[in-house]
Amino acid sequence: MSQGVYAKILADLGGGNSSADRTRMRAESRRLKRQEQRNKRRKGKTKLGTESYFFMTENMAADRPGLRSKKEGIYYRNRAGKIGLVFSINKDPIYRKTLPFFEIAGDTVKESFRRNLLKEVKF
Repeated sequence: MSQGVYAKILADLGGGNSSADRTRMRAESRRLKRQEQRNKRRKGKTKLGTESYFFMTENMAADRPGLRSKKEGIYYRNRAGKIGLVFSINKDPIYRKTLPFFEIAGDTVKESFRRNLLKEVKF
């Protein structure tokens, strides 16, 4: 991801703004703008919107018909109004065991402990 895209996501999500009031006002302004765009589209005066990033919970995503992914995360809306998932939030880590770390560590400690203990006792 480029630095510009990262900065755009932060700006669209309201990052770096410590005032909750400004964030709420900006969100309300965006809501009114979306409503106005919807009304224009209904009248047949389709105008391309702007690209934007936004956050949706699982419940919000479930309410969207035609959305492929219903996960919680950051979504992207292109100029034509199509929505796609950028980042999803996984609550449980997903991994596969590749290295038997604890078994190797246990065997190594047992072997080196005996060897080092015998060296110290002989001293």
